[in-house]
Amino acid sequence: AVVFAQELLVFRFHSTDHAGFEGHFHWLLQLVVAACLVMALLGIAFPRSFVVGLVRSACVTFHGVWLIVIGAMVWAPSRVPKGCSLVEEDGRNTVRCHSEASMHRAKALANLQFGWYLSFMTVFVVVLYVNVCRMYPAETAYVRLPPEAGEEEEHLKRKCGVVSGDDDVQGFTPLEIEV
Repeated sequence: AVVFAQELLVFRFHSTDHAGFEGHFHWLLQLVVAACLVMALLGIAFPRSFVVGLVRSACVTFHGVWLIVIGAMVWAPSRVPKGCSLVEEDGRNTVRCHSEASMHRAKALANLQFGWYLSFMTVFVVVLYVNVCRMYPAETAYVRLPPEAGEEEEHLKRKCGVVSGDDDVQGFTPLEIEV
């Protein structure tokens, strides 16, 4: 959590002007880092939660993907939007747009690109989760519930699917992992 907090501060207060196309990419990166920070804090609060771990892993992966996308502009100047160009200022490369219209177009393209990557990442994580649940069929486990009215009952629970028993909530139960 500390690393993501420091990274968020670095990207918030680093030396660029936070304006223009490059600033917009950094603002989007700050959103990803903030999501990573929130998920890291939730991981501290809920260390055994599979969902928190899965979403945290997806956030960190998306963070890396977005850094690669930002770096690709420097490695491949042909990826710079139309109406903008890669220029060297103070010993570093930066993207400058030539008109206000090209700036708005570049920001819209960055938003679209961010949305597409986020959508693909979300679909990938959901498909991965569903396939893992199919590849490793839900183990069944008998869980002893606290005695009610002097009787002990055993309920059959499934880890990746439907609950069998009286505690069925809409046919699903949270995923549980034994450590």
